[in-house]
Amino acid sequence: MDALIGLRRARLAPAWVSQAGAAADPLSIAKIDVFPVRDPGSGRSWVVLRLEARNGLKGFGETERITPAELAQARKILIGQPATRYEFLGQALGGMPRVRAAAEMALLDLMGKQAKAPVYQILAGPTRNKVRLLSALNSYSGLNAFTVSLPERSFPNPRAQFVKSVVAKLEKLRAESGELVDFVLDCRGQLTPAEAANVSAALEKFHPLWIDEPCPLSNTEAVRKITRENVTPIGWGREVADAGVFQDLLREQAIDVLRPNLALHGPVSVRKLAALAETYYTAVAPWHNCGPIATLAGLQLAASLPNFFLLEIPPPSPMYAEMLGGYWPTIKDGFAALPTAPGLGAQVDEGSLSKFKGAA
Repeated sequence: MDALIGLRRARLAPAWVSQAGAAADPLSIAKIDVFPVRDPGSGRSWVVLRLEARNGLKGFGETERITPAELAQARKILIGQPATRYEFLGQALGGMPRVRAAAEMALLDLMGKQAKAPVYQILAGPTRNKVRLLSALNSYSGLNAFTVSLPERSFPNPRAQFVKSVVAKLEKLRAESGELVDFVLDCRGQLTPAEAANVSAALEKFHPLWIDEPCPLSNTEAVRKITRENVTPIGWGREVADAGVFQDLLREQAIDVLRPNLALHGPVSVRKLAALAETYYTAVAPWHNCGPIATLAGLQLAASLPNFFLLEIPPPSPMYAEMLGGYWPTIKDGFAALPTAPGLGAQVDEGSLSKFKGAA
């Protein structure tokens, strides 16, 4: 139903632009294609979406998956529409959030290439000249912020014993890495609220950046209790699809770090969430589990957000630079330099899309 509503919106163009005029715009969308890709090293898979404008420019985006039915619907909504209407088109695609996310990246990529400017210049200009990154432990050379998984445990396992094992793991990592390295404990919703509260209290002395997704978001009251009763910051949201859930968490003061999935919400939608979070003095740390195109989109987005904190990116892979025509952001002292090339910041090697073809 949402997709049908979006289609009606796309067909009802505003009075100031006719359908014929939109189709004649050099940045009107002429063709849409998707390319499932797979990282041969990690086995992770995702989808690259390519939009081709009437003037021949191509914009790219990434998301986790797109079904054939969603692609057919997206073609009805997007083809013939100018890329400059990315806000309107995003709303029309609202019933297909992953398609919307990839389309937002690709539309902004087209606009940046047309304007010969990085996307962050289109998104109101940069608020910083470098972006701090977060990734899996000991992944990228040059990083100083890493995610740490929970220790393995056998069941049944007494809560006190488990908490001690978490503390022991952090103590060992701190001793090996020194005080200049920061950690995020990545729980992936595996704890009960009671366990999460105990772990949060026990880790206060380590000053982690935050504890990520400590327990499921099924009980807002329990989540709020964890956040309010402990000093350790809590991050939520990378599995949240409904923006209203973010609003509830912020209103209840149950969240310290907003964690929207860039491949589910897209740069434009994440900017809206960040503006909402800013009114609650809450930092934003976007996350995605796709590939290099979404990473570039994350850098462009991060540069434009006043309340940006960290950008979490997937572990490294040789395919990333190959997909971006040899380009990969320079990482030094924990930060990535902002891309300076037009659009998202690199020219996608379209031959690599066939080379790394996979199912997503």
